[in-house]
Amino acid sequence: MPNSAKGWNTFDYSACDRTYNWINAQGAQMRFHAIVWPNTAEYMTPDFIKNSNDNAAKEQFLMDYIAATMSHYQTANIYAWDVMNEIIDD
Repeated sequence: MPNSAKGWNTFDYSACDRTYNWINAQGAQMRFHAIVWPNTAEYMTPDFIKNSNDNAAKEQFLMDYIAATMSHYQTANIYAWDVMNEIIDD
C-alpha cells in the first residue's frame, strides 16, 4: 500500500513527482515499481486502511489508487509498471 495515500480519495504524489520530473528532464525511460505492496510492508499501509473493516471499500480504494497513479504518470517514457509486488497469501 502506498504511503502517498492520505485519505480514501486523496493522494499526494509530491515526493515521487520530484524524482519523476528529474528523470523526465534527463530524457530517460523509467519503470515504476511497485504501486501496491503486500501486507508485509505494514509500515507503508495508511492507518485509515488498517483501521477499516470494510473490505469492499478497501478493494475499491486499491482500484481507485492504481487507476489514479497510472493516470497521474501517463507518459511515453514509462516502459513498465509493476502494479502489485509479491502478492502471495502465506
